[in-house]
Amino acid sequence: MSNGKEGLFLLFSPTNGKNTCQSAEAAPGRVNESASCSSDELSVRVRYRRKEAILTYDRTREHVSLQRLDVMGQVANVVNIPMWNVVNIETSEERGLRQSRHSTMGTAGGTLTKRKRRRLFLNLFKDVPRHPEKGSQNLGIMSISSSTQMSSHYCSASGFTPTLLRRSSFGHIHSSDCPGCLYYLHYVKQSGSSLQVSTLEFSPLSDCESQGKMKFLVQSILRSVYPSGTRKLILFVSPKSGSGKAVSITEEKVFPVLYFTRHEVSVIVTTRVFHCEDYIADVVNDINSEHVIVCVGGDGMIHEAVNGLFRRKQALLMRESAGMKQKEGTLHWEEEEEAHQKEEEYEKKEGDRNENNGFFVRDKYGSIEGKETVEKAEIADLEGAQHVGSNSSKPFARQFGVEIVSHSHSHSEIQPFSMPLIATIPAGSGCGMAKTLDISSVKESVLALVHLRTCMKDLMSMQYIRNSEKEKAVASFPHLIVNSAGDKGRADDSKGGKKERVMAERIAFMTVTFGLLNAIDRGSEKLRWMGNARFTAYGAYVFLRGVRSYSARMRYLPWRGREGQQLAKFEKESFIPGEPELPRCTWTNACSHCQANMNSTRSFTASLGVDGCAIASRGTAGAEPLSISECGSADFDDDSLPWVKLDGNHYAIFLSNIRDATKDIMMAPLAHMSDGAIDIVFSREKGGKKSRSDFLKFFTTMETGNHVKLPFVSYIKARAVELEAVEGFIMSDGEMMPFTKVRITPLRRAIEFVRGR
Repeated sequence: MSNGKEGLFLLFSPTNGKNTCQSAEAAPGRVNESASCSSDELSVRVRYRRKEAILTYDRTREHVSLQRLDVMGQVANVVNIPMWNVVNIETSEERGLRQSRHSTMGTAGGTLTKRKRRRLFLNLFKDVPRHPEKGSQNLGIMSISSSTQMSSHYCSASGFTPTLLRRSSFGHIHSSDCPGCLYYLHYVKQSGSSLQVSTLEFSPLSDCESQGKMKFLVQSILRSVYPSGTRKLILFVSPKSGSGKAVSITEEKVFPVLYFTRHEVSVIVTTRVFHCEDYIADVVNDINSEHVIVCVGGDGMIHEAVNGLFRRKQALLMRESAGMKQKEGTLHWEEEEEAHQKEEEYEKKEGDRNENNGFFVRDKYGSIEGKETVEKAEIADLEGAQHVGSNSSKPFARQFGVEIVSHSHSHSEIQPFSMPLIATIPAGSGCGMAKTLDISSVKESVLALVHLRTCMKDLMSMQYIRNSEKEKAVASFPHLIVNSAGDKGRADDSKGGKKERVMAERIAFMTVTFGLLNAIDRGSEKLRWMGNARFTAYGAYVFLRGVRSYSARMRYLPWRGREGQQLAKFEKESFIPGEPELPRCTWTNACSHCQANMNSTRSFTASLGVDGCAIASRGTAGAEPLSISECGSADFDDDSLPWVKLDGNHYAIFLSNIRDATKDIMMAPLAHMSDGAIDIVFSREKGGKKSRSDFLKFFTTMETGNHVKLPFVSYIKARAVELEAVEGFIMSDGEMMPFTKVRITPLRRAIEFVRGR
């Protein structure tokens, strides 16, 4: 739009047809996607504070501006708002509906005062039933992490259990047909450390042309604000993350913005470890692709959310498999019954001659034996399935309830599990994932939650043999049980009186660490009140005390890109071979390197069914579902593969597929989110112990990522890793793991995260 006086007067002219777009073809409600304008600017005449003005949406610059003539006849900019800061545009009718959805007392007009904000925020707390009494027959999967078998359901301490906001047509991306009514454009401004939502109030002129243009402009803005549509946001708030301010951040900074959006919001404040994970894993709770799981806390909350999703997926797959077997058994029984009827007719004809009543036929083909077969299959499937959704070493007795699949529904009607999005609001100590996604501030993370721009990410499957000694340090740790063949089973399964090797499985979404990094992470737990600075403070203490090494065994399979790229920089090298061929990741789905290597290893989603649900692809319809780790696996028992061993004393080992370990540590600068590689940064005690000056260089260059160029630091890309801690312990995503030996493989493009702009 022209900034000159003449250009503005042309826009004010009733006969003007330039620089605007006709909207007569735009249907009421949802805008036709094929509608387009000859210009990238959409402008419409409006009335603002009793005077005419021009509202313009610049689709190229992604800005919304409002201009009018001042008393001197000059063009004056009222506002010029980046689209990233816009959270909603609505009519007065839609505004009233939105306010009433957030209030238990009807339409809540007026400004959002602190008292009103507090009351409305409490209304968002998720309404979930309490733990059922013993002997209840209406049980679903109760995913348990506590030895007391506490359910994952949440109720506030006061007993207040408000209802979840109901879904309405208001949640769809369209604007009501309201000729001549007021419009409200809500956008975010940052005032000091707090976020403030300002509202621009205007109305179109009464002529038909302005009404049509306004309708088209509003729909265009809504499509830009909500490119992924509107969703149901479930906020999991960890009151103990970081410095303990997650609840206040949610109430004071997150909710005041989400209040003005078209998303539905509910809140769950976690009360114990694995609370978030258990709630997501519980298939009784409604979670699907319409939802966004929002982790208000640190990276540990995201770790729980990701593992909860995969436990939920495995539970549903086991139920799916049980349903398929049940159907197969039912069909077999029907065939036997049909054969029985034919034999009975034949025996009836023969009965006149030998007076045979056909008892043999009934014994062989009767329905009693068929029913027993089906019932035994059901019981076996229930016993095997109950270990998938459970955290406890002694699973709840009836985790799948009385029936797995209703007999009134066919197998084709069973809905596969569809993955929700995962988002984060940084309120913890490390928040490395938030830094990688470019949402390290609360403002950016909240706006990302409004717009829901996403990127796909690889995960890492960790397979390990359960360590009873380590489990003492991590009480009631949740496992997925996987046997050596990759099928789900119980830890006490045996064949021929001999126990088979049973492994457990856990998902790492970000990192696996060993050595010095773990010592700093665990040692600084008492300094959580310092936030992210606790790592620097305790790291300085470790540096002054003296850095020690830890004995470990590690081997890996080298990663090779689609175009033959490799990355292997070892000690005494001050440059990284192959770095020019490895561009930096853009952390979007448009990253050229990630796209080029999308299928460099076997994709996890390649074996998935509709909406990312893994369906059994081996053997008959009754085959067990594939193990998570089989989708991109490596044969760790095959010594003919080009394994590279790195045994010895290590100061630190860092495995990741993202760049940032915390907000101010760029640990793996060449890592990519979805190239199928596991980046390994490590430092060995080779050629003598390292001096304090060496580690001073190491600590002071981690923020920029230049530490990987130091001569005593190695940096490689692998496609599979086996790590064993002879001394010390292993951590994943900042959480201590109950094992000393682990096998790690990538899960290709397995999850979708909400990213920044």
